[in-house]
Amino acid sequence: MTEDMIKTATNWSPAPGSAAQTALLLAVGAVVLLISTTITWNYASGWRGIRLYERALKLLVWLIILAFGIVVVRSTVSGRLNWLEALKGFVPSIPDHPKAAEQIMGAFGAAVGINMTFLFPYTLLARGWGKAHRGLSRFDLVTGMLIPFTFATGLMVMAAACTIYDPAHPLVGGVKPVDAAGMIAAAGVGPFFGHIIFGLGILGMALSTITTHMLVSGFAACEIFGIEPQGWKYKLACLIPAPGILGVVLWKYMGFWIAVRTSAICGILLPIAYVAFLVLHNRRDYLGRDTPVGWKRWAWNVGMLLAIAATVASIANYLANNWQSIFTLKA
Repeated sequence: MTEDMIKTATNWSPAPGSAAQTALLLAVGAVVLLISTTITWNYASGWRGIRLYERALKLLVWLIILAFGIVVVRSTVSGRLNWLEALKGFVPSIPDHPKAAEQIMGAFGAAVGINMTFLFPYTLLARGWGKAHRGLSRFDLVTGMLIPFTFATGLMVMAAACTIYDPAHPLVGGVKPVDAAGMIAAAGVGPFFGHIIFGLGILGMALSTITTHMLVSGFAACEIFGIEPQGWKYKLACLIPAPGILGVVLWKYMGFWIAVRTSAICGILLPIAYVAFLVLHNRRDYLGRDTPVGWKRWAWNVGMLLAIAATVASIANYLANNWQSIFTLKA
C-alpha cells in the first residue's frame, strides 16, 4: 500500500525485485517498527500522543468506511446492488466452501484466543475498571468495535461484489488492498481518496495490529516471568514480535513457515480461552454473588460447551488436513 501511495503521489514506483524496491520496503518497515515501538513503550504512561494516535486511527478507519460507502451508494443508484440479496448476507449460515470454516475459526482464534485472553482483561485492569464500569466496557465494545467492524466489512464485501467480482472468473486468495484501492478510485471518488486516503487507513490498521501484538507479548511475558509491566524488561518483552520486520522483503520465503503454524497456535488458544471462561464463571469463590444461577447458568454453560465442542472439532479437522504442513519441513 505504501508503494501504491507513493506511485499515486509521484508517478514513480521501483521495479519489482530491484534494489530500490528492497531499500524502500526496508525503510518503510523500519519506520513502522519505530512508530510501533514508541507507541507501545509509552502506552501505559498516559502519554498525550497515544490519544492523538488512537483518534487518528479511528478517523482513518471511518474514512475507509466512507470510501466503501460511496461505492455502495453509487452502485445502488446505478442498479448494480440488490439490497434484498445483500441483507440476506447478514443472516448467519454454514459456508459451502470447505476453507471458509477454517478462515472463520482462525479469525475467532485471533480475536478471542489472543485479544480477549490477554489484551482486553489487561487493559481493563490497567484502566482501573471494575464492576461499576461493566456497562461502559460493553458500550465501548459495541460502539468501538462491533458497529465499525460490521459497517466496514459489510460495505467492503458489497463494494467488491458490485465492482471487481466476476462470477465467470472467481477471485482466488481474496482481494488485495491495492485492488480495493483501485476499485474505490474507479468508482468515482478519484485517485487521491481511493489510493491515498484508503492507503493511509490500511496502514493505520496495520499499525494498530502491530502495537496490539507487541502489547500482548509484553503482558504475556510479564505473567510468565513475574515481571512488572514497566521498566526495561517489559520494554524488551514488547519487542518479541520485532523480527517480523524481515517480512517486508522475505515474506515469500517466510510465509509458509509462519502463517500455517501461527494459525494452528491461535486455534489452540481459542478452546483454552473458552474452557477458562467456563470454569471461572462457575466458581462462586471467584464471582461471588455474580455467579450465574438458574436458567442463566444453564444457558451460559450449554452455550459455552457448544462453543468448546465446535472449536475442538474445527481444530481437529484443521490438524487432520494440515498436519504435514505443520509438523514437517515440506511446503
